[in-house]
Amino acid sequence: MVLQMARPWKHPKTGVYYLRKRVPSDVVPLVKRSMEKRSLGTKDPVGARRLHAEALAGLEARWANLRSGLMRSTPIQMAAMAGDFYRSFITAGEEGRISFFGHIHLNGWANRWVKNYDDAAAREHFLRFFKKQIDAYLDDKGLRIHPDYVQLFEHGIARAVDEGTAKALHMQFAGDFSPDPAALRYPPPQEVRPMEPKVVRPNAAKMAIVETFDDYAKASKLATSTQKPWGLSMGNLKQHLAHDACV
Repeated sequence: MVLQMARPWKHPKTGVYYLRKRVPSDVVPLVKRSMEKRSLGTKDPVGARRLHAEALAGLEARWANLRSGLMRSTPIQMAAMAGDFYRSFITAGEEGRISFFGHIHLNGWANRWVKNYDDAAAREHFLRFFKKQIDAYLDDKGLRIHPDYVQLFEHGIARAVDEGTAKALHMQFAGDFSPDPAALRYPPPQEVRPMEPKVVRPNAAKMAIVETFDDYAKASKLATSTQKPWGLSMGNLKQHLAHDACV
């Protein structure tokens, strides 16, 4: 019988520390295994305790996300996840892990779809190079996006790739490593929670969801590339709520 470990486990042959934890029975069908085991990449007992605590917190968060079911992403959750991709390209640019010409290609693949949300060929071309990375990111966090939100989520990632690679190119070409104000557009990672039921307030004036968004888009002069994905999201929200009224 393998015991559940609440502290780092030291491999008897290599001396490398590992995290080992039994998977809760309700999560086993989702992860297809009964035990989690991963290397902490260190032989130092002090460092292993810190890394073990971090890895365990991430593992517990992943299980919680899996239990939450399909995720109907809020705008701030999608922006936060896109921010992880944005920051990864900034870091890659700072450390020189992607070449100047590599960033040019990545930027081109993302920029074409960013310019036209409805361009199915551009989306397919983008996902040909980024789907594995996106899927690995979601799997690591235990997130499963609801089908109605998948394209909107992927488009947000494309925008982050477009902006991140453009900034990385500027750093590499112009040697500009000054603080990046654009990074502030992306919020820190958000805790994923199941959607709360809608609270209907009595005697409150009701407005049509889609009509209200259309009026806002016109008044704010939103770009067409912004209107289309969010217009689709408003339509999905209307379908999910089974009515077209907001209070």
